Amino acid sequence: MNYLAHLHLGGQRPGQWLGSLYGDFVKGRLQGQFDPEIEAAIQLHRSIDVFTDRHPLVDIALSRFSITRRRYAGIVVDVF
Repeated sequence: MNYLAHLHLGGQRPGQWLGSLYGDFVKGRLQGQFDPEIEAAIQLHRSIDVFTDRHPLVDIALSRFSITRRRYAGIVVDVF
């Protein structure tokens, strides 16, 4: 579901789609190793992740999971 959300939010062009997917796999600073459109989409992916990970409603949703199920909480919340 994470990939589908990022593809939906990341843009309409093929370079944007690639960057939306690369966002989970490309680590570190972006220093011109990819096309600017792809790097912009990677950065957008990272910004979306930061926004959702820090959102108060996400914290509330995650807190509803027991300690034994907390490992999967983020995945379940992403799906919903």
